[in-house]
Amino acid sequence: TNQLQDLRQTDVFDPSQCQRRFRFAATDYVANFIFPEIMPLLQQQAPLVEIEFSQWQPQWLHNMASNQIDMTSTMAPVLPSPLQGAHLGSDRPALLMSENHPLARQDICLDSMLRHRFVHLSAGGDKDSFLDQLLSQQGRQRQIAYQVPFFAAAFKVLEHTDYLLVVPEHIAHNACQDYALQQHALPVPNLPQHDYFLLWHEMHQADASHTWMRELLAKTIKASIFSPLGTPA
Repeated sequence: TNQLQDLRQTDVFDPSQCQRRFRFAATDYVANFIFPEIMPLLQQQAPLVEIEFSQWQPQWLHNMASNQIDMTSTMAPVLPSPLQGAHLGSDRPALLMSENHPLARQDICLDSMLRHRFVHLSAGGDKDSFLDQLLSQQGRQRQIAYQVPFFAAAFKVLEHTDYLLVVPEHIAHNACQDYALQQHALPVPNLPQHDYFLLWHEMHQADASHTWMRELLAKTIKASIFSPLGTPA
């Protein structure tokens, strides 16, 4: 019986002994806002684990295995096979601007919004093409002043200009805590729903260390990003 118990105990994954390097891909938003919470947890619970963080490229969604990406956190309309995923939360787009923006203290309509130029975030999931499609149907378009793949860079530019930025609500909410920015409702009907997932290739599904890591990540990301909005975990 003692031998059986010993066998079972050695089968249990022990994060404190794990020496694996995990490759994680996401936007710099996740690096700036989420991983400062995740890394202290890893230092305490899995001090030998190493994280290699890469800037997420949307084309990787269909070849995560060949790019050796262990996990990604991204927006996705559906889970492409052969990926597995944990749903992290949902929200809708919002409008972000400087606290000193001319629109900051007035009701915003489509016309007043389009008098200002926009920052476009070129990293991560598709956050704002719905707006361009809607405007195109009306024979209109918005003017882009600055395209950048980095959220932190976009937020700093917004603070000091009259540009506008369309981002998901949870990102707008968190940005307003750290930057001199304001969040407003987008003056357009039928806003799309964004769904966020932690994704991994099915070949990792039964891997004990991978399972432990993705459960830690999913729990931390849900609590960090979505709890301020009251999104069910």
